[in-house]
Amino acid sequence: MVPLVQAKPEPARERGDHLLRRLGGTLLEQHCATVGRDSSTIAKTILGGGDAFTEVDAFLRSMEQYAAIGVDQVCLMPMGPDPVAQTAHLIDNVLPRLSDISG
Repeated sequence: MVPLVQAKPEPARERGDHLLRRLGGTLLEQHCATVGRDSSTIAKTILGGGDAFTEVDAFLRSMEQYAAIGVDQVCLMPMGPDPVAQTAHLIDNVLPRLSDISG
């Protein structure tokens, strides 16, 4: 039996570098060329990408970096004891500023 080893999460910078290689570099372009697809027709989506609940400015800076390499959408979900308050925070404090970011 092989023991189950949980991988450590990558630091945000490493995740960004990884996405840059896949999206901003040539990897996606190469795969698309292989199958004859225009890479601009692919929606580039990430899950999270920082702490939008307590570190709004840092989160938005990271979203600017993701947008610059072609990320189109970010999915966020509240986690914790009060998801309604967290959702209200996102709507009031994050989404208006996030909608101003474009790549």
